[in-house]
Amino acid sequence: MSDVTSNAKHHFASAAGTRRRDRYFLFASATLLLIVFVGFSPTLYLKVFFATPDLPIYLHMHGGVITLWFLWLLSQTSLIAVNRVDLHRQLGKIAAVFGFAVVPAGLMAILGEVPRLREAGVDVEANLESISAFFWGNLCDLLAFSGYLLAALYFRRQPDFHKRLMLLASLVITLPALARISRWPVFSSIGEIPFALSAIAILLGTLFAHDLMTRRRLHVATVVGGSYFLLNLLGGLMLGETEFAQNFVRGL
Repeated sequence: MSDVTSNAKHHFASAAGTRRRDRYFLFASATLLLIVFVGFSPTLYLKVFFATPDLPIYLHMHGGVITLWFLWLLSQTSLIAVNRVDLHRQLGKIAAVFGFAVVPAGLMAILGEVPRLREAGVDVEANLESISAFFWGNLCDLLAFSGYLLAALYFRRQPDFHKRLMLLASLVITLPALARISRWPVFSSIGEIPFALSAIAILLGTLFAHDLMTRRRLHVATVVGGSYFLLNLLGGLMLGETEFAQNFVRGL
């Protein structure tokens, strides 16, 4: 009888520990959704209060797809937090639909950015360096998102890998929202790229801290995925500085 009681206590303690660990991913997904909402409120969600210019249909589609992705991510982490793994797995099939929809929607937004800037009266040539950096950075981020998503789907039966890869996939596509937040007057002295990179470093750092606090060591998905994340950011910025990349942006 004592063995049964001991096993039951161990089971409940283990379950409680799992829920505590999973709360990090719940809070992280909620934070990313908040960043996206705040970043795009003036131009999308709450544009009626900001009197910003009308958006083309394809940007509304892009915004809708991205919003659904982050809402879906929050719903999935919420299900894990309340121990509804069965429903989480059933709804997990939607990840492929939303995830692969993010790619074409993202491409439409990225390829249309330079023409939109010209229409708004922005001197592309005078701002070519920064525009090229964001263009190629966003393109590399979309490629990284695809890689993380495919890896997460491959490791869907290994939760420790899966949830970290899904978080990284979502984190890498928050950069446009962070760039828009950086334009607020209170952050204007920092600059878009330094602000966005600093915010990403802090958010990525929480995953490393989470691993060290809960596992006493970094998970391999955090190490490999985090390293690729940083290389992707630096690669996008370096690519944007090349003559080929800037000539490509000129031609858009």
